[in-house]
This record gives sequence, C-alpha cells and structure tokens, in this order.
Amino acid sequence: MKIHQDGKLAAIIAHLFFLGPIVAFFINDEQKDPFGSFYIRQNVGITIIFLLIGALMGFVQYASAMYAFYLFIFIIWLYSFIGAISNKYNLLPVVGPFFQKTFSRK
Repeated sequence: MKIHQDGKLAAIIAHLFFLGPIVAFFINDEQKDPFGSFYIRQNVGITIIFLLIGALMGFVQYASAMYAFYLFIFIIWLYSFIGAISNKYNLLPVVGPFFQKTFSRK
C-alpha cells in the first residue's frame, strides 16, 4: 500500500502532544489516508491515557511512580513515532487494537 505524503505528514504531526492529533485530523480529512488515520487514532489514545493516568498521579505521593508513568508514556510515544517516520504500522502493544477499534469512523 502506497503512503501519500499528506498521510505521512499527518502521522508525524499527530505525535505533537495535545494539539497534534487535532491538526493532523484536519490535514488528513480531505484525503483520508489510512496511514495518517492509523497514527491519529493511536495518538488520541496515548493522549487520553496521559490525561487519565496523569490526573490520578496527583494522588500518588511517590516520585518514582510518577517517573515510571512518564517513562512509560515516552516509550509508547517513541515506539509510535518511529513507526510513523519509517512508514510502518507500529501497533501499540496491548492497547493499540483497542484504540484502533474505538476511535475509527464507522
């Protein structure tokens, strides 16, 4: 499957936290490239995990738990970003299929 330039651009921009998936959605809206859509869905999921677990981290008094959480988010973000740059569909382990199913337009 050929990846269009706009799809790759949308996939990379989707990795800019918070606003990236929104901007990438509008870039990818006209052409609806599957590659761009894949990474937009994936990064919406990463952002939601960050916000939900990050809100809970306010109640945790251990700095090591907070560092582990930020390291976890960074690792899954980096795994996804490397896939976008290298034109590969890197599905996140465990939560990736859930994100793709939940955030798809059907």
